[in-house]
Amino acid sequence: MKVYYLMVLILFSSFNLLAQWTRLTTGTTETLTTVFFINSDTGFVGGSAGVTTTLLKTKDGGKTWKTPNINTTNSIRTIRFANKQIGILSTDASSEGFRTTDGGENWTKINTALDGIGDIYIKNADTAFAFNSSNGDDVSYSFNGGKTWTHYPNNAFGGAAISAIHFPFPKSNIGYAVTNSGGKIFKTVNGGKSWSQIAQPTSEHFNNVFFTTTSIGYALAVSEILKTTDGGAHWTAITNGSSGAKIQIVGSILYLRSGDLSVSYNDGKSFSDMTGFSSSIIDFQMLSNSEGYAVGFDGGVFKLQIITAINSKIEKTELFKLYPNPSNGQFSIEKLDLSGSDLKLTILNTFGQEVYQTAIDQNSLSFDVSSLNLKGNYFIKVSDESNRYDVKRVVVQ
Repeated sequence: MKVYYLMVLILFSSFNLLAQWTRLTTGTTETLTTVFFINSDTGFVGGSAGVTTTLLKTKDGGKTWKTPNINTTNSIRTIRFANKQIGILSTDASSEGFRTTDGGENWTKINTALDGIGDIYIKNADTAFAFNSSNGDDVSYSFNGGKTWTHYPNNAFGGAAISAIHFPFPKSNIGYAVTNSGGKIFKTVNGGKSWSQIAQPTSEHFNNVFFTTTSIGYALAVSEILKTTDGGAHWTAITNGSSGAKIQIVGSILYLRSGDLSVSYNDGKSFSDMTGFSSSIIDFQMLSNSEGYAVGFDGGVFKLQIITAINSKIEKTELFKLYPNPSNGQFSIEKLDLSGSDLKLTILNTFGQEVYQTAIDQNSLSFDVSSLNLKGNYFIKVSDESNRYDVKRVVVQ
């Protein structure tokens, strides 16, 4: 126990957490258009075909890469996995896809039943969809894990081309689709057997859609990000003149790809650029708020790393107790061993960035940050006028 406590003291001796994207070496200079990691170690990147098709796999978090067994000369368009074994990818050839059942070591050719070139979305090990964002109504489905595909009837989506599909949970029958023209949003309540248009909140085309629950979701239009809290019936713009090509939400943090990768800690009201990229980003995947991968031009593969900087000049001591933990955002603290009354309380996210600050001027107090919509892991830091401080890791549910 003493050894563990000492390690904690060393880890947080200055509490400077920095998020840094670093470039990995893959051995290719081809443009990479898609990335998918099954877990922290095992993942795939794919992209433009050079001398051979660009499909690479790593099993050690990007340290080394190899080419799986796949028989195609075409560029890789999208890669998606349902679990550790079953995955599906599409290429830039009409209706051409590939399926794996051994974790991506070997790929078997399939026909996605599309009329043209399309992307893949996997709901779970049974259900997957393929869609052509440049051709209205060119959408197909598979309910047997990608073995066979069926094209939806013409006009199933009103003649509009689908640009993205998303189900918030693998077992959910509720899913959403957005169109590449006309600003239409479709919804399914039976796992994709049928779809109905539920909204048309804009005349712009949509680039992407992401739902965190069956009711709360975000859609990327050309010049704005829209949000719904009632299952898609009503949408409100949370940005003006700002959007992107892909959005992903982890906890309460929004990640946006629009050439570069940016992040928002206030539900999309503002975004700040993430750094460390030497080329523009085409696709990304966040595994958590402290772990992610991104790909782009010139063979660029980037990995997010959290770096903890240690500053021994600042003394750390136990200044407070905090409860409950986990919490819904309502906390109580007790002050301990203080040398002054000028105390400051700061909440930081896992990147070490400040999301809340207040002064403490009482021997005990409660504070409520539930209105900030914080979800996940955070750190609460209390410091005094002598540069002494204490840090508590908390979980906000």
